[in-house]
Amino acid sequence: MQKISKNQFPFILLAIILVLLIIGGFFDYQISKGIMNQGSLFGTAFQNYGMFPKTLVLFLAGQVVAARGYKAEKKEIGALILILAGLGFALFSAFQCVDGWLYYTYSSLNNVKEGLLLGVANNDGGHPISFPYSLKVGIGLVLWLIGSGLSFKWLSGKSKEQMNYLSVVALAGVAVVFTSDTVVDTMKNLWGRFRPYEIFGSVEGAHYTPWWQINGVNGHKSFPSGHSQIGWLALYLPFFVDRKNLKLQSLLVKITAIFGLLMASSRVIIGAHFLSDVTVGSTITILIIFIASRLMNAKFVEEK
Repeated sequence: MQKISKNQFPFILLAIILVLLIIGGFFDYQISKGIMNQGSLFGTAFQNYGMFPKTLVLFLAGQVVAARGYKAEKKEIGALILILAGLGFALFSAFQCVDGWLYYTYSSLNNVKEGLLLGVANNDGGHPISFPYSLKVGIGLVLWLIGSGLSFKWLSGKSKEQMNYLSVVALAGVAVVFTSDTVVDTMKNLWGRFRPYEIFGSVEGAHYTPWWQINGVNGHKSFPSGHSQIGWLALYLPFFVDRKNLKLQSLLVKITAIFGLLMASSRVIIGAHFLSDVTVGSTITILIIFIASRLMNAKFVEEK
């Protein structure tokens, strides 16, 4: 069997995306109606806890900035600012992640209490979910302390050249996260597409529209998928790996790609998105990461 070259892969990926969009254009409605299950444990697990790649990219970026300040030859005010800013940014990222985990966890617990399906969630507003603020702070601090310790161990032995590279990766990672967030959020508002669970549920006025139809701002945000966009941010993690460690780069690319596919699949199963929603959400992140890699002059897996 002929092996697919790295030059051929982008064209194959583009062809797959186009095929999925064509299928979605004709069968989005039928696919979602056939497989939607808001009681799915698989779908609920990824919905509740699968958005950590965004936090992980930002957390590592903050730790790299802090390490850059710690390793500065001159221990001046600038180095202290880098340390505090990096650690503070990492802490903020941890709190944001825990906030999302607790929101969805308490939402699921509330569903059980009210006799609803486990994965029922109104992603575009609805009844507010409350949870103890102290719980968020406690879990966030524990994760931050553990993560900071592991990061210190990881970065302490890095050379000046490696830290220069990681600094570029950190800054590019922040740009990738916020660019993909901005693009997806803007499109969500502009498209105004109803979600499958709204169409197949009891939401008044909910109706199906194909993915290419722009409905304008109406409070409904199915297209494109934000969870899929965030899930595929995991694909950026291989760039934090030392450029000489090809084996770990390759392994991480495979693991993160599988994670992105699972996240996208889970969103269709849970009824939060159509096939075309997750296809476009995934594509946006993959494209932005690819552009960032070219600007950094780095590959997902470097040549031997």
